[in-house]
Amino acid sequence: MIKFFNSVEKEVNKIWNQASSTGYILARCGDVNLTDEDIVSLKGNNWLTDQVVNIYMYIYIYIHNYI
Repeated sequence: MIKFFNSVEKEVNKIWNQASSTGYILARCGDVNLTDEDIVSLKGNNWLTDQVVNIYMYIYIYIHNYI
């Protein structure tokens, strides 16, 4: 599991260090697409995008209902 999180951290850092965002879709959760622009919003004191909030809520509801 630690190996998985290390690889995710590596990819996130790569996105944070990009010169500019491309809008490339990295993941889909329910009907919400998560792009590199959304990942950039997680760095520093930026506003979160609606997609980040929506995916968080989708996962929260899924865990609450199914686990």
